Amino acid sequence: MYCDGKGNAGPAAVVLAAVGVVVFGVSLGERWTLGEMARPKGHLATWLIGGIVLLALAGWLLARLRAAPERRAPLFGLAGIAFGLQWLCLTAHPLGQASLAALVLNPASNSYVQTAREQGASLAMLRDYHRRMPRLMSHAQTQGAGPVLFFGGLHRFFRRCPLTAPVAETAIALDPGLSTKALAVAFGDWWRWPISPDDVSAAYMVALLVMALAASGVVAAGLLGERVGGSHGLVVGAAAYLLIPGLTLYASSLDTVYAALTGWTLLAWVRAVEADHDGGAVHWAQLVGLGLAVGLGVTLGYLIIIAAIAGATLLLWWRAGRRARWLAARSPLLVVPLLGALLAKLALGYDLLAVSRVSDALREHGYNQLWNRPYATFLWRNEWEALVFLGLPLATLAVIAARGALRVDGCRLLSLCLAVLLAATVITGRIRGETSRMWLFAAPVVSTWLAAGLAEPDSPAARRRLLALALLAAAWLLILRGLVNVWAF
Repeated sequence: MYCDGKGNAGPAAVVLAAVGVVVFGVSLGERWTLGEMARPKGHLATWLIGGIVLLALAGWLLARLRAAPERRAPLFGLAGIAFGLQWLCLTAHPLGQASLAALVLNPASNSYVQTAREQGASLAMLRDYHRRMPRLMSHAQTQGAGPVLFFGGLHRFFRRCPLTAPVAETAIALDPGLSTKALAVAFGDWWRWPISPDDVSAAYMVALLVMALAASGVVAAGLLGERVGGSHGLVVGAAAYLLIPGLTLYASSLDTVYAALTGWTLLAWVRAVEADHDGGAVHWAQLVGLGLAVGLGVTLGYLIIIAAIAGATLLLWWRAGRRARWLAARSPLLVVPLLGALLAKLALGYDLLAVSRVSDALREHGYNQLWNRPYATFLWRNEWEALVFLGLPLATLAVIAARGALRVDGCRLLSLCLAVLLAATVITGRIRGETSRMWLFAAPVVSTWLAAGLAEPDSPAARRRLLALALLAAAWLLILRGLVNVWAF
């Protein structure tokens, strides 16, 4: 396959991406739901037609952004498109609008609201949280207290907000025959825990907020792309992030918010390592540290991002032969999250190390005893699942972009550190499956890689080939949702 970093991929790249659309289901066949989507209610048609309209509008906004990159309105418009794709992905479903509330309340897809109710969702529970973990359910059992406090706090806030019930009831009533009262009864019967109409309304609003936070990642990805690739990188970064299927298919999951948080944190990191003055570097490094501290507070998996950023910073310092003062000015990016963990231990009694140990033990027990996830099988399935939810068209573009991306020190070193750390989690067996969701926090690194490596096409033929792969990426997103239901309900 011929590639030169300018989008000049030979026909083999296009063929590879097209064939991949057909063969991707080899390892995910149990989740295929084409029959459900194609029922007479027209859910598949709704998704495809609505998705095509939204992606066409995204194309127009990208053209506007390319023509006038100094105007940010199209970039924020793309964030709106990302929100619309998430909303459409969830509502093109037999439950319609109610699916948003269902995914927040369902103990199988999101056990944090129920856990918050059972455990109190107060800071007091942090003192012995690691001892409570074995008694918790589903995702809450192998995570820290952050998601429980996040979803529990938001759910409590929206229950008390006077605007919640009118907005949610009006939206849900758009589907004939549905109401928050009827859904409360149905959900309570399905999941065997008391649910009120106010719970349903609050869950609906929580889902909308989570999707809005996730959509902000498009803006961060675009600005990151601009830092490494100029105005062309701005367009490529935003487009690539928007077209990553996992960020749409896992709508309402906190993992999509982790991706946005990573994007904003990396944007501050780029500013920190590029700062000409140590004073400015300290301020940006503090913002990086704050982002990393927040990420560590809500997911133990953020340790990977912390290690990758710290490692890339050290390598940048060492390779450039800079003075120790340069490194000291950027040390807050690591000091702040470490201080945050220490203060959580001293002030709140929250032992992050103990939580991490218990989480690892419970996950290992689940892999070996409960979920039938043998080590050897997931040595390859982890990568395959992540690749499917990235999309072979975008993966092909990443290969094409390699030559250009490897010339950018920060991009190269950060990607190297992240790749080594992800490989280590696979080789050690610490992660077996669900990489399509659990690795979403790395999405901004992928979009930045593409923004740094895909130079402006220098010929009409190169532009056509780049456009063909972008259209294939959009098609992959549409087809994947038509065939796969990640929540399996």
